[in-house]
Order: sequence, then C-alpha cells, then structure tokens
Amino acid sequence: MPEQYFARRPSSRRRPEAISVVLRGQALTFLTDAGVFSRKEVDRGSELLLKALEVGPCELVLDLGCGYGVLGIVSARLSEGGRVILTDVNERAAALARRNLEANRIGNAEVRIGDLYNPVAGLSFDHIVCNPPIRAGRAVVDRILREAPAHLHEGGRL
Repeated sequence: MPEQYFARRPSSRRRPEAISVVLRGQALTFLTDAGVFSRKEVDRGSELLLKALEVGPCELVLDLGCGYGVLGIVSARLSEGGRVILTDVNERAAALARRNLEANRIGNAEVRIGDLYNPVAGLSFDHIVCNPPIRAGRAVVDRILREAPAHLHEGGRL
C-alpha cells in the first residue's frame, strides 16, 4: 500500500519542488515534497475553502492538519494583527509549513507537530480551518468535528 500523507514520519524518497499560486489575491510560493497531501498543486477542496474563508484582522486561527501550510498562510495574511497556529501529525509537512511561513514572510504564525488537537490543548480559537483528511478514515473526521467546540471561542467557526 502506498504511503499516506497522514503518516507521522514519511519514508518516501524526498522530491522537493516549488509551486507558485495566487490565492485570495495573494501571490504565494509553496515548497512541497513527496509524502505530503496534494504535493503537485493546491487541491480543489482547499481552493473552495479559501473562497469561503471569513478570517478578519486580529483573530486567532487554527489550521488543523495544515499540510505544507496553504490554509494557514492565507489565514495569517487575512488576520493581520492576529495569530495562526498550524498543526500536522506529518513531520515532513510541518517542516515544509515552517519553511513556507518564512518564504512567504509570515510573522504571525507558528507550526506545531502532533495529532489533531493535541498540540493546542487548552487553547480556543476564533476559527478552525481544516481540509479534513478523508483518507485517514471516518473516525478521524468525526473526531475533528466532535472536538471542535472545545477549541472554539463563543461564536467561533469551523
């Protein structure tokens, strides 16, 4: 069975490449690699989520299962004066997200490694953005939805 993007430590041979895109009017460049989700292009699901994203200035945002950082980086640009925490269980994806924060000059965000909400235990957010890892299975997606309210401020949105 091929390696999945939700593996903690991908063992696939590294094949880094850069992709450049315009998202929400922002020209961005992302370093991607083998062993991460949608490494060749920003996937259609993320594009649709970004079109609907309503993050405003000074908001606290969680990008859950951030991959190489697409949703979190755009959220950070929209949340000027706010803060974004990007999390992923995949160590390679988290390392790419860190590099992409630097490459896109994002100073109001940080990356944490861990399973779902574990890296942000005790924190609450105005927004949780997530392109759910469908291939990880229904139990994982159900957990994302079930545990979200405990990590949202009153009036916060998933």
